[in-house]
Amino acid sequence: MMLKNLTQLQKLVLSYVNISSVVPMSLTNMSLTYLDLISTGLYGKLPDNIFHFPNLQVLFLGYNYDLTGNLPKVNWSSSSSLQQLFLGFSSFSGELADSIGYLKSLNFLHLANCKFSGSIPDSFGNLTQITAIFLGGNSFNSQIPFTLSNLNQLIHLDLRGCKFSGSIPESLGNLTQINYISFWGNSFNGQIPFTLSNLNQLIHLDLSGNNLHGKIPNFIGKLIKLEFLGLGDNNFNGPFPCGVANLTKLVALDLSSSELMGPIPSNISGLHNLQELYLHNNSLNGTLPSSLLNLPSLTDLYLGSNRLTGQIPEFQHKSKLMHIDLNHNELRGPIPQSISNLVNLTQLDLSSNNFCGVVEYLSMMRVEEYHS
Repeated sequence: MMLKNLTQLQKLVLSYVNISSVVPMSLTNMSLTYLDLISTGLYGKLPDNIFHFPNLQVLFLGYNYDLTGNLPKVNWSSSSSLQQLFLGFSSFSGELADSIGYLKSLNFLHLANCKFSGSIPDSFGNLTQITAIFLGGNSFNSQIPFTLSNLNQLIHLDLRGCKFSGSIPESLGNLTQINYISFWGNSFNGQIPFTLSNLNQLIHLDLSGNNLHGKIPNFIGKLIKLEFLGLGDNNFNGPFPCGVANLTKLVALDLSSSELMGPIPSNISGLHNLQELYLHNNSLNGTLPSSLLNLPSLTDLYLGSNRLTGQIPEFQHKSKLMHIDLNHNELRGPIPQSISNLVNLTQLDLSSNNFCGVVEYLSMMRVEEYHS
């Protein structure tokens, strides 16, 4: 890049231009306020002084998979004007030093899918202007610092697959503006803290793939703006949480592999927006509520590997079901003839039950896969 003479350049955007080179040293001679080199094929080590540009507000270097470097450990000035930092999907590594807490103007931080390790410093609590944090896919084998509760402007918190351990801090209940939390695929233990019931702006809550235990609390029903709730693949026990019936905006619900027992409540008939329901690999028993099978928006229904009994209720003509999995239950036949109403059905698994008359009703249907 022939940039060495552009010493007064303030904004440089070359995202998705295939540069395929090391970071040009000419960049270090500029007075940049905005630098966007996303997905440009940069490789090698980033010159440290780029982090110290006195007027830099936006630094986007993500999706350069072979670009390496470390965040500054010292001299990341408290007067830094940096507002947005995106290094995600690169090979930056090392620990997040306390110096990151000096970036008091920072409102967006994306370090996901890099090679960072260690712990998140308590100084994160100084980033009081931040609204979005993406740290997923790193190796922070530690606990979440309680100081995150200071981030009262935070809207989006993504800590997926970070190897975090310990309990979910009760102090997260202070993040009353937040609408997105994903802790999927960590090693959190303990119970879901009651203080999460304060987060009444939540739209997306994913705590699946952890070691949480106890009953799924009914205060979940207070989070009435939820559109996605993921609690699957944990060590929960007890009944299906009846508070879910209040979550009328839900589009997807995952309570799979959570050791739930007892019946599926019929009062979930109000979940008119629900499209995806994952309840497989539990110990749910009793009969299938007709209100469940006939939710008006439901397309994906996974109830395999439970202890459900009785017959399948009748299907409504307007059903949108595309995928049905009822394998490994104790259901019995005959199959309702109204299954032929499921004109959108592409996958059906009825294996390891006690049905009869399956082929007769399915012979008319365009189903990619079924088992009897």
